[in-house]
Amino acid sequence: MSDEKISTKVLCAIFATGILSFCGVAGETAMNITFPVLMKAFSVNTSTVQWVTTIYLLVVACVVPLSAYLKRSFKMKTIFLVANLLSILGVLIDFIAPSFGFVVLGRLVQGMGVGFALPLMFNIILEQVPSRKIGFMMGVGTLITAVAPAIGPTVGGLLTAHFGWRSIFLVQFPILLASLIAGIRSIEQKSEVQRESLDFLSLLATIFLFLGLILGLHGVADHAFVSFSVLGWLLIGILGLVVLIWRSTTLDKPIINLSILKNRKLTGHIIAFFSFQLGSLAMSFLLPNYVQLVNHSNTTSAALMLLPGAIIGAGFAPFSGIILDKMGARKPILIGATLIVLAQLLFSLFGLSLSNTLILVFYMIFMTGLGVSFGNVMTNGQKQLSLDQRADANAIFNTLQQFAGAVGTTLASLIVAMSQANHKIGFAQATAQGSRNGFMGLFADMVSTLSGQYNYFSPQVLAFISPMAVIDKFMALSPMAIAYGLLNGFYEEFFFLGLLTSVKDKYKWLVLLFSTIVRVSFHTYQGMLWALVIGVAFGLLYYFLYKYKVKNLLPFFLVHALADMFGSSLIYLLVNWNY
Repeated sequence: MSDEKISTKVLCAIFATGILSFCGVAGETAMNITFPVLMKAFSVNTSTVQWVTTIYLLVVACVVPLSAYLKRSFKMKTIFLVANLLSILGVLIDFIAPSFGFVVLGRLVQGMGVGFALPLMFNIILEQVPSRKIGFMMGVGTLITAVAPAIGPTVGGLLTAHFGWRSIFLVQFPILLASLIAGIRSIEQKSEVQRESLDFLSLLATIFLFLGLILGLHGVADHAFVSFSVLGWLLIGILGLVVLIWRSTTLDKPIINLSILKNRKLTGHIIAFFSFQLGSLAMSFLLPNYVQLVNHSNTTSAALMLLPGAIIGAGFAPFSGIILDKMGARKPILIGATLIVLAQLLFSLFGLSLSNTLILVFYMIFMTGLGVSFGNVMTNGQKQLSLDQRADANAIFNTLQQFAGAVGTTLASLIVAMSQANHKIGFAQATAQGSRNGFMGLFADMVSTLSGQYNYFSPQVLAFISPMAVIDKFMALSPMAIAYGLLNGFYEEFFFLGLLTSVKDKYKWLVLLFSTIVRVSFHTYQGMLWALVIGVAFGLLYYFLYKYKVKNLLPFFLVHALADMFGSSLIYLLVNWNY
């Protein structure tokens, strides 16, 4: 293969599969901006309407793990044709949908098509693009996976405002036809096809894994934790994971080879990739609804608020790939992560009173960070493996990407819906509080406020604290508070210990300074003294414990989560004791 030039047919094949995936991903978030319209049209609530997005992501997450098996067993053109025709069928169902159930059905069918198409695009890039240009083309591919979710609300808002929500699906039809024609003419088979038997037990395990986890999370809004709707589904998801791991380790040719996760460098990239996507899809849900329900702007305004950020992200995605090809992955990933953290902190701090202008500016910062880092995380992760392992890695990346999107959308909608259920305050104020909690749930301290009034070192606090009351409240933590604590423990330690473990020794002290500032900023609501103690003293203690004693991030994630749960119990009681 030439190291200099990408053939026209390969470019056309990438275009065809990319456009197919773009329609699905952009259509997914385009529907987010129509949620208030759909809620009114079909008389459904917030936790129900989000199934338009969640079912799509869930189906994609179940289909994508098959991509490595499909690549080995079927011609790429055959896979593409099935994907395209399913997408067209899904679009037509949604366009004519007489009820909300048919809207969800159409998204389910289109999700199957995109589930086949999305890994196909990256497989073509990894297999047929010259090695020295893979970074650039993976950056172009990132335009779909990272930027399409941002463009979707803009396009969806403009179309809904002028032509109604059904037009979102109508405009996709000619685009999908163009993709179909281009793919038929350009997609070529380079690798050998050898039909393999499909392990149906692994397939069922995959379905149970994602179905159980998503339905379990979705059920938290309306059911007790100790019920089949929550705990039952979560246990089914866990059982699916156990069976999938078992089959992967015992079969010679599993559906997806999970043994590659033994590569610690690859695993680190996958974790970062998951967290970035979770944040991106949660934001695409929170912001359009905030603009409409809190700021009382129309769908056109909501769409335009996200457009500059989408354009910036689109511009930086291939540019960051060029940087990777020339300078390596470390700089674009660290710069992007820094900007993402900054944006999430700003959204959390101003979450109760976000003007449209602030949303515009903060989202531009967020999308700049995402555009610079997101694609490079996946590309550099793939480079940690041999060529014959990359199809499995591609399946894992794309699966977790969609699952992260489903989790992000589900959690964001649940947080907002739970706040909206508070009828003591107005609907707009409740939505603002729920959105603020959602922003905080992504990167900031997820179970408390950033008001600055709760300083644990203040002598006045002691008079309000009853140790047994704190313990009782801790033991009665809600499933959502526990989920917040676990997620926050992961995020904060990822940006402290995680970054420190991913750079060369000569850069560690520079990253340590940055990570310490991040940790301090997350805890300023507790007063600067406590923030400095946590950020500097605890931060350094964790770092040296990891470096010299515990070579595993999991204990630090869990200890941090436990501390947050205990702290949230104390804060809850201080609020109710009118401290």
